[in-house]
Amino acid sequence: MEYDNTGTNLSDGDNLIGLGQSAIDLDYALRFVESNEDLNKYKVFLYGHSWGGYAVTYVLNYGHNVAGVVARSGYNNSRDMLVEYGSNLYGDWLKLLSPYAYIYEKIKFGDAIDKNGVKGINASKDTPVMLFHSKDDDVISLDNSLLIHKDEFVNPDRIKTVLLEDR
Repeated sequence: MEYDNTGTNLSDGDNLIGLGQSAIDLDYALRFVESNEDLNKYKVFLYGHSWGGYAVTYVLNYGHNVAGVVARSGYNNSRDMLVEYGSNLYGDWLKLLSPYAYIYEKIKFGDAIDKNGVKGINASKDTPVMLFHSKDDDVISLDNSLLIHKDEFVNPDRIKTVLLEDR
């Protein structure tokens, strides 16, 4: 099963709302699967790239029964990604706006914005997770990657990290 984030492709919504919306949308998609008798008999595996890599790790904060996760080029939190992307477009001075980006997202998404991918991975405790990231990713830097947090993971034996280059 695949879903589109709010405001993209075949989904409802007039716009993207914000990066944090992806995890909220995925949470609702998983709730649907769990409540549907035709679907809830299957194991759930999550795969996401970039924005989706953030969503599949973040959604683990909600306690869904997920059999495994693969996140490719996922970032840890939406605020830092928003600031990084804006800085790439408009210059490093935009990093000064990081506290305002947090306030903006807090207003939009409430307490949900205080969770992130690392917290989700740690909350899942037993879910196997595989993280991929390329050193030279020109959209999501290694500094914002989930990969750099590998020392923070609870039960790290279940987590495989793969650092690539030129991919």
